[in-house]
Amino acid sequence: MASAESSATQFGRVLHLAKLGQQDVILAQDLQNERDSALGLTYGGPAGNLPTLRAATNAEATQVLGLAAGVDGSYPANIQASVTALRAELGSGLVRLRNTVGTQYWDKTNGSGVEGLAVISDYAPLINNLVTLNDELAQGTSDSTLAIDVRELNLLSLAKDQASQQRGLFYNAFTQQLFSDGELQALISARSAEQSDQAAFLSAATTAEQHTFNTDRKSVV
Repeated sequence: MASAESSATQFGRVLHLAKLGQQDVILAQDLQNERDSALGLTYGGPAGNLPTLRAATNAEATQVLGLAAGVDGSYPANIQASVTALRAELGSGLVRLRNTVGTQYWDKTNGSGVEGLAVISDYAPLINNLVTLNDELAQGTSDSTLAIDVRELNLLSLAKDQASQQRGLFYNAFTQQLFSDGELQALISARSAEQSDQAAFLSAATTAEQHTFNTDRKSVV
């Protein structure tokens, strides 16, 4: 009975982390959309769909915070630390992040807009914390299949964020009609990182997962 109770408790923790990880993925997507939209703003111009995207982020952050509150002292120390950092960043930290991004404007003779690399740098810690936490989800369990799935998800998440950064940098460049200092090189670096993470994912993925990924990618193209 004691052994069964221990297994049930462990399963409950893994299930809770799996739910948290699922919401983390959605939140990361919302933050990427918000970040990339901010990269296309022009100084003094309309906010576009940024208020709607921020509302979506807020709603998802509330769900993540609710699940994060359930991670107590029975979980591994590194997961507790990651969740604590995430909760801080989703509280007043998210407000500070947006206020900081609002000051990332620059002016030039031929136009004005947001400095793209600064915005990407501002959002990086929060998005990276979400990816890091998801990479830790399989710790504390002996389920090798779960560990492999989490590894694959993490690699795909990293590749996706690099693709998102490229979208944001292009959006910023199209709006300003130029690449500001360092942005073209950042775009090239993001493309290289995306290809590396994507290759690692395909190497770890099953044949069925590779087929699904390649099929979905072709349909998007």
